[in-house]
Amino acid sequence: MNVTVSNNGYFPETFNVTVDANTTMIGTQTVDNILNGTSTAFAFAWNTTGFAYGNYTLWAYAEPVPNETNTANNNYTCSTPVHVGVPGDVSSIVLGVYDGICNMRDINYLILHFTTKPSSPNWNPNADISNDATVNMRDIQIAILNFNRHE
Repeated sequence: MNVTVSNNGYFPETFNVTVDANTTMIGTQTVDNILNGTSTAFAFAWNTTGFAYGNYTLWAYAEPVPNETNTANNNYTCSTPVHVGVPGDVSSIVLGVYDGICNMRDINYLILHFTTKPSSPNWNPNADISNDATVNMRDIQIAILNFNRHE
């Protein structure tokens, strides 16, 4: 999950940002001495090992800084739920909707999205299984390696 934070105040600030999946903390990072009027972005990696298959809501929280009065913008909830499931399960009879098994529907869906990137009009981040910002043979290989695997 990429998080962008801004300092809308008058002074440089240092604070922590925490990202959660539902109610489980994924990680915390310190934003160190961000200048007033600037933004910075950083990434959180989520190791899903040990998480049950299912949908998760990711959200980020920036801790308030001293004397901060407007904390309404310190939370952000991702509008798209993240599904933890069989790697490669990205489609079903309904295109782009997983069904709990990795099969030819998934490989077909990956082929239909082959070479798409975040800037592509039909981009679907769930099809980028390898998370390298393009749907390519790495993603199809992951689906093949998990072929016929069920949730």
